[in-house]
Amino acid sequence: MEALRAGPKTVSEICVTSGLSQPNASNHLACLLGCGLVERERIGRFAYYRLAGERIAALLDLAEDVAAGVARTSRCPVCGSKPC
Repeated sequence: MEALRAGPKTVSEICVTSGLSQPNASNHLACLLGCGLVERERIGRFAYYRLAGERIAALLDLAEDVAAGVARTSRCPVCGSKPC
């Protein structure tokens, strides 16, 4: 999903951006499509995937903010590792 934040991409473009293999990326996209998190548009022989709306993009932004806050934590209060 991170690969789609900048806009629509084909599976091949997602593979380049993410480092995933084509079969792996296709499987993930099929799941995300089935869950309604991404949308697909066929143009000629290519299928372009994009995030399914601004709410999904906002969710990714929020998750990034939360993860950044956790990364700033010096030590995990449960296990003591740096950082969890």
